[in-house]
Formats: sequence, C-alpha cells, structure tokens
Amino acid sequence: MYLFTPDFLPTQWMVDLYEDDDIRKDVYFLNDTIVMSSITYTDLFMVNKYPGNPDLWTGANTNYQQAPKVFRIAEMYLISAEAALSISESQALAPLNELRQARGLSAVDASGSALVDAVREERTRELAFEGFRLDDLRRWDLGFTRRDPQNTDPLQPGANYYTKSVEASNPKFIWGVPTNDILINPGLAGEQNPGW
Repeated sequence: MYLFTPDFLPTQWMVDLYEDDDIRKDVYFLNDTIVMSSITYTDLFMVNKYPGNPDLWTGANTNYQQAPKVFRIAEMYLISAEAALSISESQALAPLNELRQARGLSAVDASGSALVDAVREERTRELAFEGFRLDDLRRWDLGFTRRDPQNTDPLQPGANYYTKSVEASNPKFIWGVPTNDILINPGLAGEQNPGW
C-alpha cells in the first residue's frame, strides 16, 4: 500500500468535469490513501496524470520525471476546433467530436455559445494540469472563481484559499517582466507590466 502526500488536490468541479465513460478520468486521477497534516484520507482524488516514467527514476520510487511531449495531436485538434469557431460551426464540430470520440465520449451537436463552451470545456479536460489554463482564460477574456473542494478538512483555512475570484481585467493575468531583463535591456526603459 502506498501513502501519498500531494501538494494540491483537484476541486470537485474538476473531477466531475469528466464523465464516467471518459478514458481520461481513470488516467488523470487516482483515488488512494492520502496523508495531509498527519490525517489519513481514503476518499479523495489526487492528480495522477504524470506519475513518472520508471525508465527515468533515479531510485526505487517515482521522481515524477516524464519525457516531454512537445506536440500532441489532441492539442492540434483543439486548436483547429477553436480557430474554426469564427469560420464555420461544422468545421469546429469535426475536430472536437473526433477528439471526444477518441476519449470514449459521444459527439456533441451544439451551436453558438453552447459550441464555444463545448470547445473550451474539452480543452480544459484534455490539457488539465499542464499549465494551459491561465493563458486560455486570458485569451478568452475570462476571469475565474475557485470551485468547491472535494473536502475542506485538509485545506488551510483563510481568505482566498478556496473562495478566490479574479476578474479578467486583473493585471496578474499578464506575467511580470523579470527584474534582470528590465535591468539589462535599455529598450524596456526600466518599465514593469502594470500590477507588478
């Protein structure tokens, strides 16, 4: 039996975003014994999308190293679907549904804002935990509100831990310029992005 001490847990919304028939659900999440703050939990999902490649381990246990995936066909399908939203809904549906069906899901037959939402949700599901979400929200001009946790007991109490909301106009959606770059690049004239 393994004991896990994850640094973070996905929200209940994230776990529920995957239908039971979605093959990604059992790959991306693991429901196993978790120890947090000396308390054992057996009913929480943790992220298991990249558990580590045994060929890259430096010891008996995982070091979570993975060979990088520079290009993924799934991302290309999602880029195609999103780009086609402004051209033709049928051209957006084709790559979206091909990806969904490859993941064990039924095709969607949506149009208008429902189709936009379907493409965005599929992108969230497919690229979860890979660092795309902040850039996606910025590109879509959307803010966010943290969703309900699976269980509040293992969480640190306090403002903004699991109740935080950020408007799309928040300057933190744009990264700050590294201090060294400001210092050595005269073209930046010592200016930082707003809010940093």
